[in-house]
Amino acid sequence: MVSRLAALTLLPLVASLQLQSNNGEAIGASEAEFRQFIAQHQRTYVVGSHEYIQRMVLFSDHLRRAAELNARPNKSWTAGVTPLADYLAQELQMLRGWKGASSSASAASGPSPKLNLLQQQQQPPREWLKWRQLQSFQEVANQGFCGSCWAMATTNVLNAHREIYHNITEHLSTQELLNCVANPHNCGGSGGCSGATTELAMAYVQQHGLSKAADHPYSGKADICGAGKRGSSLVDGRKDQSEGFRSLKMHGWQKLPENKYEPLKIALVTRGPVAVAVAAKGWEMYVSGIYSDCQPDVVIDHAVTLIAYGEDQDLKKKYWTLMNSWGASYGESGSIRLLRQDAEEAYCGIDRQPQVGTGCDGGPKDAEQRS
Repeated sequence: MVSRLAALTLLPLVASLQLQSNNGEAIGASEAEFRQFIAQHQRTYVVGSHEYIQRMVLFSDHLRRAAELNARPNKSWTAGVTPLADYLAQELQMLRGWKGASSSASAASGPSPKLNLLQQQQQPPREWLKWRQLQSFQEVANQGFCGSCWAMATTNVLNAHREIYHNITEHLSTQELLNCVANPHNCGGSGGCSGATTELAMAYVQQHGLSKAADHPYSGKADICGAGKRGSSLVDGRKDQSEGFRSLKMHGWQKLPENKYEPLKIALVTRGPVAVAVAAKGWEMYVSGIYSDCQPDVVIDHAVTLIAYGEDQDLKKKYWTLMNSWGASYGESGSIRLLRQDAEEAYCGIDRQPQVGTGCDGGPKDAEQRS
C-alpha cells in the first residue's frame, strides 16, 4: 500500500513538468492522453519512473511532429498517435527489421528493392482487388520488438497463396523461419530478430516446407531450430530441393526483375500478394491516407506484403497498398498506402548503403533500387 501511495503522490509533479523534446524545445505533454495511450497499448511503465518520463517525452515529441506534418499544405496523408508513438529510435530501427543503422538519407519510405513472387501451377481468380479480404489478412501480424518483418512477409505471402489456390486457411509458422533460416553472409542482418531477407526464407521453405503456426506459435524472439529432423528426399540420387514446397501444395517462387514497374503489377494481378522490401523510416507517424514522404536514394530496411494498387479519386494520387506487420491498430487496419509514382522506375534511384539495409557481406557498395 505504501508503494501505491508513493506512486500516486508523484502524479501532480509529473503532470506539471515542462518536458524537453529531442531538440531542446519546451513542450507541455498531456499526461491524460499519454496515460490513455499506455492503457490502450498495455504498456507497463511505472508512474513517475525514469522510463515513464522518458516515454512521455517521446510521446509528446511524436505529437508535436504529427501536428507539424498535418499543418503542411496539400498533404495527402495524416500523421497522429500510432502504436509506435513512444518508441526509442533504436526500437524503431529494430522494428523495421534489418540492421538499418542511421543514414544520411531523408526520413522517407521508398519503392521496394527486393520482390519475391510465389508462383503457382494454376491461374488465380481475377478478383485481385479482394486480396485484402482474404482470411489470411484478417489477423494482422505484430512482430513486436523483434526484427522479424522478413519472416512475417514471407508467411503472409505463403498463407495468402495457399488460400487463393487451395482454399487452405491455416497459417504457417513465422517462428520456424525465425528459428531456422540460416544467414551466414549476413544478408539484411545477422539472422533471427536481427534481420534477414525474404529470399532466404523462401529458399528455406522450398527445401524444408514449414510447420503450422498453431504448432510453433510466434514468440517474438528466436529460439533453437527443431526443424532439421524433417530431412529431404532424394531424386536420382540428389537431394530434392523442392520437396518442402510440394508438401505445401506449391510450385515455386520467383524474384521479379529489378526496378520494373509493370512486372510487379502483373504479378500482383495474375498471381497474388507479393513480398517486397521498402525504406520505412518515418512510417511510425502514419495514420491514414497516401504516404507521400518518399525520396529516392534511401536505405532499404523493412519487408512488407504488397496486396493492391489503385488511385484515390479525391486526392488524385496513385498508390500501392502494403500490409505491414506492426499490428492491426497501425495505419489503415494494419496497412499503409504508399504513393505510386508515374515514373516509378526512374524515381527509385540508388541505395547508397546496401550494407546498412538489405545487402550481404561482400556485396556491391551501391545497389540499384527496385520498384
